Amino acid sequence: MRAFGIFLLFLAGTLIAAALLIYPTWLALSPIADIPAHKLINKLAKILALIYAFVLVRQLGMSDRESLGYGLPRRRFFRELGRGWVLGVIMLLVLAAALMALGVRTPDPAHWGIRALARGLPSGLLGGLAVAFIEETFFRGIMYGAIRRESGAATAAFLSSLFYTGLHFLRPQALPAGQSVGWGSGLQVLATELQALASPAYLDTFVALFCVGVLLALVRERTGNIAVCIGLHAGWVLVIKLTRTLTDAHASADLAFLVGTYDGVIGWLAAGWVALITGIYWGMSRAPTPKA
Repeated sequence: MRAFGIFLLFLAGTLIAAALLIYPTWLALSPIADIPAHKLINKLAKILALIYAFVLVRQLGMSDRESLGYGLPRRRFFRELGRGWVLGVIMLLVLAAALMALGVRTPDPAHWGIRALARGLPSGLLGGLAVAFIEETFFRGIMYGAIRRESGAATAAFLSSLFYTGLHFLRPQALPAGQSVGWGSGLQVLATELQALASPAYLDTFVALFCVGVLLALVRERTGNIAVCIGLHAGWVLVIKLTRTLTDAHASADLAFLVGTYDGVIGWLAAGWVALITGIYWGMSRAPTPKA
């Protein structure tokens, strides 16, 4: 469990450092941009995490391509990524269609049509790929690989999925109205960010994202790389973005509980759908043959 402990220290150190840097960063940026303190913490944390990731990779002995999940030849890697993207898009389109059929989401007349699709498609494609490359390299590449080497595939799948899910709920809240930014503001914002982890309102989304993490870990284990993981993730992000852009959520619908309140798409229905896909994939797939 040494590897998982290192990741916990990595997270704690990154968040605390970002919180302590909020005030001086805010002072430096205030003449040119008015960025609220609660929006700075995650931006700073991402920058610090990116910097320390290079140290983390060396510390864990994960600096070679195969350990990171990039062991396939380039052409085959991108072919597998494309296959994963198509499967991810289909998988989430089925979910989106089900939500519309159940009346949980309906087309938004103000944002429906070819023009809206053309505007949302490029950002969804590029944003989805960027998020997928970063998150899959970290969670299913570095983290899964390091924990698996020490504790086995099941433990690696569980812990990496738990870590991956938890980070989605680090949502800092704004400082009270009228309160000025000071040296203690960063730690105050960090406290609100951590409180969101314990909110029961997001239980459905927590379960759904955990199922997503398990599926991606299983794909990583069975394929021996993260190409399909990146494709799946990018396809999911694209469809979620387009679904939220082109349709409206109906909180008053009888079946609104199926999507919860996190993003109006991911909830109990998504959890069941992903769990079903995971079970089917578990039964149909086989682990790669070890190299001689």
